[in-house]
Amino acid sequence: MNFLALFTIIHFLFNNTNIKGVGAVPSPFDCYLALRGLKTLHIRMEAASRNALAIANFLEGHEAVEKVIYPGLKSHLDYEIAKKQQHGWGAMVTFYCVGSRKQSSLILENMKVFALAESLG
Repeated sequence: MNFLALFTIIHFLFNNTNIKGVGAVPSPFDCYLALRGLKTLHIRMEAASRNALAIANFLEGHEAVEKVIYPGLKSHLDYEIAKKQQHGWGAMVTFYCVGSRKQSSLILENMKVFALAESLG
């Protein structure tokens, strides 16, 4: 097979909008950025996990919070399982506010650092 024929096949596979099975190929710069980020990921995740645990503990004791969902809290249903299976608790904290939907909206509208994450998938 000559180069032009091979190029034509590869070009078709990566650029045809009807075929999604091959996937995109990242650029060299994208690969560099991903590799650079991976080098410090463990340090950043450890810090994020520590901070999330502190926030979860604070929220769990707050009068305006009904329930906190975070695997690092002993009150979490699967705390013991998470302790055995995980090397950290993660950085995502979920909590339920006491009161009405209007009160919850007021809290969310006044957050300065955190964001509402409706879908992380």
